[in-house]
Amino acid sequence: MLRLWRQKLAIIQSFSDGPKSSVTDEPEDDFEDRLLLGGGFRTFIDCLAENAQVLLDEVVKEVIQEEASVRMLCGPNRSLRAAFGLVTVPSGVLAELHPESQIRFDPPLPEEKMTAIRRLSIPRCGACTHEKVLLRWPKGSAFVLKKLDPAGAPLQFETTDARFHFLNLHKYGRRGQLLCHIWGDAQWEQHEHLSDEELVLEVVKGLRAMFPQDQELILLPPLYKVTRWSLDPFALGAYTEFQASAASEEDRTLYARAEQRLHFAGEGAICGDLGAQCTHGAVLSGAWAAVELLRRMQLEPVELLKETATSGARGPGDLDVAALVELLATGRRKRKRVEST
Repeated sequence: MLRLWRQKLAIIQSFSDGPKSSVTDEPEDDFEDRLLLGGGFRTFIDCLAENAQVLLDEVVKEVIQEEASVRMLCGPNRSLRAAFGLVTVPSGVLAELHPESQIRFDPPLPEEKMTAIRRLSIPRCGACTHEKVLLRWPKGSAFVLKKLDPAGAPLQFETTDARFHFLNLHKYGRRGQLLCHIWGDAQWEQHEHLSDEELVLEVVKGLRAMFPQDQELILLPPLYKVTRWSLDPFALGAYTEFQASAASEEDRTLYARAEQRLHFAGEGAICGDLGAQCTHGAVLSGAWAAVELLRRMQLEPVELLKETATSGARGPGDLDVAALVELLATGRRKRKRVEST
């Protein structure tokens, strides 16, 4: 396994322009792939944003489609204009759940599209969604040494408390860290009213209930981070879900559909079997939107389609993922395989 990890690391390091990676030390679990990006998803963003113009703290308030262009207004003195626009804001923003992030579209988005987006979004700002609490203890603390660190310690801790699920990040090289998932479908309504300190205490109480014989080991962690995705006006939920009883995969299709000069992408704009709710789904959705935009601008798209895709290929599932990854990581096209004759 160590040889395999080193080979994977060597492959990534061969992409001189790609994201930096590392193999975590002291692997202890058989067959566990622990090739991790040291800087998290920010590593991907920094790599892809290189040489791109990114405007920070510019809140788009209005999107206007004109005869031959799209104009985005970021305030009274700032506007952007282009031949096409690509909308990637979270579904909760499009569902107009918070006035601070609300975007006015001219002409308005079709009602069937808005209905689909609302069915995939949380019903209101602050509603239950998949939140996380990151806990960190000193790596020499008794709880870490006895529960997180031993060779037989699990990668995930199961609990009968329907609110929580625990991932042992210590085993992934994040020393002393435990990640608590708070499930949205647990409908823990009290969550939004608790302070970060109160929320951490509830999580620690849940841990103590899991280890009744070792409660004295589980102290309040000195470091923690609490997400508030449902209250963040520019997130308004962790990801899209079938929140409404009438929601279906068809809603994702309507979400992804282009509207005149506007294209839409994101984890909510791709079907479930290709990565809805996940980062790789967002990447595939964005890449497909880029391919479509290149076609509409009558520019030659790079070679990103599977060899089995037909000339009329019409979806993210037709993308060659290996070619896409190589292009994003290195800026190079996938090399054609030459058959010997």
